[in-house]
Amino acid sequence: MGLLEDTLNRIVPLSSETEEEIRTRWNRLYLGLTYMGNAVDMMVHYALSVGETMPEDPEKVLIAPLSEHGAARSFINRETPDNPAYAQMIKEAEKNAAFAGAELSLVDTGLSGEGLSNPHISRQRVAEGTADFTKGAAMTRQQAIQAIESGIEMAGEWIEKGKKLFYLGNLSLGSSMAACGVIAGLKKWNAAEVYRPESWMSKEQVVDAIEKVQQALDANQPDNHSPIDVLMKTGGVDIGFLTGVILGAASRRGAVILDGLSGVAAAYLAFALSESSLQSVMASECFSGNRRQKDLLQGLSLTGVSTLNPVWETGMAAVMAGDMLETVLHIYKECATKEELGVEA
Repeated sequence: MGLLEDTLNRIVPLSSETEEEIRTRWNRLYLGLTYMGNAVDMMVHYALSVGETMPEDPEKVLIAPLSEHGAARSFINRETPDNPAYAQMIKEAEKNAAFAGAELSLVDTGLSGEGLSNPHISRQRVAEGTADFTKGAAMTRQQAIQAIESGIEMAGEWIEKGKKLFYLGNLSLGSSMAACGVIAGLKKWNAAEVYRPESWMSKEQVVDAIEKVQQALDANQPDNHSPIDVLMKTGGVDIGFLTGVILGAASRRGAVILDGLSGVAAAYLAFALSESSLQSVMASECFSGNRRQKDLLQGLSLTGVSTLNPVWETGMAAVMAGDMLETVLHIYKECATKEELGVEA
């Protein structure tokens, strides 16, 4: 039995009785205002994920892969590791992790050559970038599975170190194309309905990116009943890696907060592999673009808490959602219930 199959077998539905116990305590807290919207659902979600009715403050890690995408090489100038955008993204990820009081784990899953030199970067390279998916599959089936299993291993390593909350980012240039391809491939949507332009892109670049993704979908015809087929034909190593982190966390009592379109694409893949894996997933952004983008989280039964639209997926939205989560956790644990205060309902 391979690591992926073993991990899927260990993901089981969470207890509805535990959820009822947590919500009952929240509803009995002696607060002037007990309604705090989606933040409360996030707190309940986290407590269920880690299996604790009174969870400790979470130990956190921000995880972000770095990979190259074949179809983006003609789209982004100098996609290779010497692109100055990588240094900017790494600096921003470092700031976000520091703000959150989280460890930072940057993972070279698919750069080329010598890669990047940074103390936060470890190498779990599956391939030196993916192939141009407009001319065939982005990677082999074996590489797609290896990418997922690499993420599972990474989640397991951090859980062994006591981390329970994972912020998912992605520092791979061109990742929005792969994420769009994965979601459109699984949902049988057009690329234009899913693609989320990054704020630095020109109109010409956006049109070019959408055309390339749609070309890949038309040429490769991914089987939407097979998440591995969709990943190998349209996705990147980075998306597969993030999928593995979600599955690894779900199988070992960890929780995940998504950041950006890459995280949503990984969540869709994880859901296709194991519906119960989403019990450990929380969203950060609301995705307020076109109709399809608004449907993205609804299709996963997730709700965002932020309207941020960061330039890059460096974990900013996930970290801010996590800060909100911790605030509600403190209220939940530190406030007394009406019964504890002897107050009548």
